[in-house]
Amino acid sequence: MDHQYSGDSDERFHTSEHSATNSEGSFSQHSTGESVSGQHSPESEGSENAPSEFPERISLRHLLTLVTNNNPNVLRAFLGGESPQTNEELIQYLKRNGSISSKKVEHAFQVLPRDLFVPENQKSQAFDNYPLRVEELGFNISAPEMYAIALEHLEIEEGDRILDIGCGCGHLTCLLAFMAGGSGLVRGVELSRDIAEHCRKNVEFAKFSRPEFAENASEIEILVSNVFFLEEEIHINAYNRVYCGATCPIPYLSDIVKLLQPGGRMVCPIDEKLYVIKRKEGSSESVQYSKEAVADVRFGNLIIPSKYDILRERYRKRMSSRFQLQQPLSSFTSDLGSIGKDTEGFQDVESLFMSPRRSDISLLVLDDSSGTNETIGVPSHKFVLSARSGHFRALFQSQMKDSKNTTVHIPTEFPWSVFRECLRYIYTDKAHIDSSNCIQALECSRFYDIPEGFSYLCEEQLRKRALADPNDVAYVLAVAHRYACKNLKTYLASHILRNFNSIKNTDSWKEIDPELVDFVLEEAYDTYTYLTSLFDL
Repeated sequence: MDHQYSGDSDERFHTSEHSATNSEGSFSQHSTGESVSGQHSPESEGSENAPSEFPERISLRHLLTLVTNNNPNVLRAFLGGESPQTNEELIQYLKRNGSISSKKVEHAFQVLPRDLFVPENQKSQAFDNYPLRVEELGFNISAPEMYAIALEHLEIEEGDRILDIGCGCGHLTCLLAFMAGGSGLVRGVELSRDIAEHCRKNVEFAKFSRPEFAENASEIEILVSNVFFLEEEIHINAYNRVYCGATCPIPYLSDIVKLLQPGGRMVCPIDEKLYVIKRKEGSSESVQYSKEAVADVRFGNLIIPSKYDILRERYRKRMSSRFQLQQPLSSFTSDLGSIGKDTEGFQDVESLFMSPRRSDISLLVLDDSSGTNETIGVPSHKFVLSARSGHFRALFQSQMKDSKNTTVHIPTEFPWSVFRECLRYIYTDKAHIDSSNCIQALECSRFYDIPEGFSYLCEEQLRKRALADPNDVAYVLAVAHRYACKNLKTYLASHILRNFNSIKNTDSWKEIDPELVDFVLEEAYDTYTYLTSLFDL
């Protein structure tokens, strides 16, 4: 996010830079503006005739920064006004000036102080109420006031699904996630991969250093994309709340508003006003909304791609999901997040794999490795199995007699050579899957309801098998259908359509279930209708 401090003067100055547009803003007499790093239009970069090394205009704060050699104490003296030194002083300041008016927003600021998200060399300025420039990455951290105003007007509720356009340092993203609670979802969008990674690291640090945040915040996803390139099937009508950190021209506003669910609310700058925009109920097909100006601000502009670029990128993303398997994000850390307090300090779960230490359950498995088919007992731990397997969680948390047993029998169709890898994944988030065990392992993953990452490892082996031999494609498609592997089925359908001449005469294709032929034809039709919809044919 890029912006500048505007000061208390009515005169507004801004600097023109080649790499990004700076913006400034005010709420009453306070600095509140910001823009999204990497999401500005070329038109906002200044005069084309001005030499790049000499800015045409310079902001008051940038001028004072030069004069004071960026000394925060001297800079505060020039800028005047109150100078909070701690998070509590900042919160009280924001309450006095009306930026914070609710207990919910106040508490969020208490749990997530700004200094968590500020680079080490700028910690002394963390609680100043003005934007901070992160020179290494070329973006600004917004004034705390901006976030407070946005949060108050967004009126976040428990369970909200929220989009943060221009997530920058991640401070607002985390504030939103904390207010939305554990049942919510927050997605941040950034054009710059480096800034997105910086944001992810800050989010992880906030989880590590603020237990209350880690325990109560919603899931956070950080996406690298232009907001206009987001896949429509995932993001249209998907959010209760949206925050847009850059000016959106009126002709393109509907493209952002349609991301809201009917009845949803967005805070977004338009021209030099900050607006609260509400999507009208019953407008899921058409985009109808009302808007109300709540502050005078100045922001940089969103980058508006050409219609051709938008269509091309959306088609590329849609088809890329069909030409490769999408590896799901690991849930290992979140699944086991409470282990430290629940198990007297046991946090190295990987070391407990097949270990008798603190074992409270023995899994009885058919040993197929010795040739004797004897049953062996594998020492295990209920708290790990419950955290990572829906089957074991239901078993151990039920009130049935079996939940108190100290042994559990594993079905014989899952011998040790297969179940071992399932158990290894539960404990370590890793598994040794190959072409010889992938189908049984996939069936085991479905039976024990373990995280999708294990299923991905199995599906990847099946994908490789299909690519290696055209005669196996139809068979692998049947396996994917049997075990509800949606991504693998879609991938194989696209593969069949692209290589139909080499597949149609194979024995397995001649014997394929007609239902699967229909599925491949439906995928072809979906691609055709998607293309025609893109180009309004």
